[in-house]
Amino acid sequence: DLASERTLFQVLSKEGGGTKIKIEKYLDCLGQNFLFDKNHLHKIVACCPVDDKIIIIEIGSGYGNLTNLLAKTDCQKVIGIEKDSQLFQWLIENNKNEKIIYHHQDALKIN
Repeated sequence: DLASERTLFQVLSKEGGGTKIKIEKYLDCLGQNFLFDKNHLHKIVACCPVDDKIIIIEIGSGYGNLTNLLAKTDCQKVIGIEKDSQLFQWLIENNKNEKIIYHHQDALKIN
């Protein structure tokens, strides 16, 4: 469960030196923001009317906190679009779920 900054930093540290400085670098270079608060994550998911015909597209999956919760709903699939190559690689290695499909793309350039 990566829905906390502390847990995420522990996981990144085990994977080879991930630090808060590294994450702040992401924030500066791509304007990224990461959502860790479980209450906020659950509120967002609760606002989504979902059934088995719905395919959810999430732009900027980050570390997959929201993506994983969305996949636990009745939705058909979650498509996560992530521009950042390091985050994309991290997602495909650490967030395996048959309902989630990740794309390494800039969402503004998809046609």
